Amino acid sequence: MKRLEPILNVLKQVWKKMSPPVIKLLKRVLEKVRHFWKKRHLTQFLLLGILSFVLLGILFFAYTASQANVQSLQDGLSQTTIIYDKDGDVATKVDTNRSEGIDVTSIPDYVSHAVIAIEDRRFMEHKDLT
Repeated sequence: MKRLEPILNVLKQVWKKMSPPVIKLLKRVLEKVRHFWKKRHLTQFLLLGILSFVLLGILFFAYTASQANVQSLQDGLSQTTIIYDKDGDVATKVDTNRSEGIDVTSIPDYVSHAVIAIEDRRFMEHKDLT
């Protein structure tokens, strides 16, 4: 590090002599840029460009969405989903229009009691789930 000290001292001296004119020149250039920016209304043009880009992006995505093939999605909905239990047997089949259920008489009593227990006090009066 001691070998670099003379070089650093020379650079510091050069910077002390050169910095005021450089700073003055930078201030003048910055002032000219500000004047040009305000005179030409570049802020408005910049905002107009950004908003135009956003609008074109929205239009592009809207067009892309309108041209999408939804028939393949609808075909997927027409397939039946099969749900298996832990033993690998078919538990039920779910379709978009209907589901394959079980008979009400095959539901154990404790399940119906549990449903009633989590419902409100007037369950037996209005007979529907809330």
